[in-house]
Amino acid sequence: MFWIFLAAMVLTAVSGIAIGLLISSLVSESKTAVNIIPVVLIPKSSSGAR
Repeated sequence: MFWIFLAAMVLTAVSGIAIGLLISSLVSESKTAVNIIPVVLIPKSSSGAR
C-alpha cells in the first residue's frame, strides 16, 4: 500500500512541475504566468474531485 501512495505522490509532483514548465514556456513575463495559474489549476482541481 505504501508504494501505491508513493507512486501517486510522485506522479502528482511530476504533473505539477510539468504544468508549471508549460505555463512558463508559453508566456514571456512572470506576472502573466502568475495570472494564468488560477485559470489552469481551478478546472484541474475541480475535475479531479470525484
